[in-house]
Amino acid sequence: MPHGLVESLPNDGLSPETTESREGYVHPHRISGSAEEAIVDFIARDHDDGLLERHVELLQALADEVATREPRAAVEIEVRDSYRNMRPYIEAHPRVVEAALEAIRRVGVEPKLGIIRGGTDGAVLSERGLPTPNIFTGGQEYHSVREWASVQDMAAAAATIVELVGVWAEPT
Repeated sequence: MPHGLVESLPNDGLSPETTESREGYVHPHRISGSAEEAIVDFIARDHDDGLLERHVELLQALADEVATREPRAAVEIEVRDSYRNMRPYIEAHPRVVEAALEAIRRVGVEPKLGIIRGGTDGAVLSERGLPTPNIFTGGQEYHSVREWASVQDMAAAAATIVELVGVWAEPT
């Protein structure tokens, strides 16, 4: 039986390496400590707000179990929202996606729609009232030790932004 909070997480699912696409995850991304305390920062993500709440409830239940097994431990959970899924904000303003797709086509690239599992500035801006879909930047293998970007793809991304300004300037 696992004894620690991180150890108690499911090891056959719910982690970034065992999920994909729209599947949510819980990830202990930073652990620090001293003789007096240990701090574990988790990232809980999901495209579905209801499932996101269940991930947070799981963390609380696991923390409660640790506190029950070790009564000398004080285990506290603090939840801080960093951003929400941008989809509802973007869907309410379809013109922003249509404009982005048109700008991408104008630079000679065939758009490919896909899901991004991590946080982006677009998610934060969308939640704050500025619907901002993600547009490619030329980057590859994000957040890995092999992350890279090609000059050609970055140039296409920059040209797309210039075209996007032109699309928005056109009368509708």
